[in-house]
Amino acid sequence: MRPPFLRPLAVLAVMLVSTAMPVWLKPTHPSAHTTSKPNLEAIVPKAFAGWTIDPEEFPILVPQDLQAVIDRTYEEDLERTYMDAHGRRVMLSMAYTTHSEKSIQIHRPEVCYPAQGFTVEHNSEPVRLQTPVGVVDATRLVARRGSRNEPITYWAIVGGEQTRFGMHMRWLQVRNGLTGAVPDGLLIRLSTIGPDADAAFALQTSFVDDLLASVTPANRIYLLGSAPSSAGALAKR
Repeated sequence: MRPPFLRPLAVLAVMLVSTAMPVWLKPTHPSAHTTSKPNLEAIVPKAFAGWTIDPEEFPILVPQDLQAVIDRTYEEDLERTYMDAHGRRVMLSMAYTTHSEKSIQIHRPEVCYPAQGFTVEHNSEPVRLQTPVGVVDATRLVARRGSRNEPITYWAIVGGEQTRFGMHMRWLQVRNGLTGAVPDGLLIRLSTIGPDADAAFALQTSFVDDLLASVTPANRIYLLGSAPSSAGALAKR
């Protein structure tokens, strides 16, 4: 038989842990990766490997209420459309944040595009891109609005580590919270407009190869980070 005082002690221990948990998980200082905030304009070359900024780019207009959310969430963003010698275009979007005190806030395309009136035509699919300078664990999907068909490739860096939305990202948040660190976050998205999703994804893959090879090693870490500890079963290009 257990001593009668053990049960009250066990209840008290649970109460103490429950009370202390929010304090342990509340971030109190930036993570090491955020001590050097990236300058996206400087990191990404305006011309590289035959790609130049399209002088007649047509960015999609974002509703004012959604733009207000984006402005509140992200500290810095970069929007460019690149064109190659064949007239093929790739839209590059990057958004960086450290704003949230409790958890990193990154708006995934599966949510942002429907908020702009798009329909996600094909479910998101994980893909591992084997670039010349490292692996990118990305996600692909296709969004449509009217006659605009937009294949999309994106990936995220949280606290300097590649991650996917879901359990791995939540684990990074908890892990950083236990050390009192505030992880930064960077979402990198590529998209093209056209009916042929396979051709679009092949072009985006080539663009990623060229971009990462053209960025200096010191800046590449912001775009590539470190690979996740467990990537799972992924499709390869």
